[in-house]
Amino acid sequence: METIAARKALLEENAAALGIQYVEATAPDPTGDAGVAGAQQFILEDVPLKLKEFEGKKVAFFTTNCGMQEPLQAAILDQPNAYYPQPCCPSPYHAFPASLGLEIKAGGDDTGGAEGDCRRAQGAQRAGPLLHLAVPGQHVHH
Repeated sequence: METIAARKALLEENAAALGIQYVEATAPDPTGDAGVAGAQQFILEDVPLKLKEFEGKKVAFFTTNCGMQEPLQAAILDQPNAYYPQPCCPSPYHAFPASLGLEIKAGGDDTGGAEGDCRRAQGAQRAGPLLHLAVPGQHVHH
């Protein structure tokens, strides 16, 4: 829990330093009554509402929940003012293949190839970038 709290504090500090409005939102707990499917459906429905609320502004969406990465990516992929900062577990496999419709072959470690596939697929889908942020070593999962 300390790591998540430290990450949140770092996001808030950096946003303030850059003059970016930080807005925290909550979503249903995937371990709650609605389960993972309910939490994912909430993300798919809430992202368009947030974009409408901040219409005309660039909005970055971030979650620390692995089960919400794919619907979050899918919800923002075709939105011109929606951005997806690099997830807390930086990997080209972190929901990108599913949300970008990529097939990853089993039996090897072609991280560079997978990352390139993700970038090409994302570039073909829309012009906006996936944001790549520096992540402290303790946040990198092996």
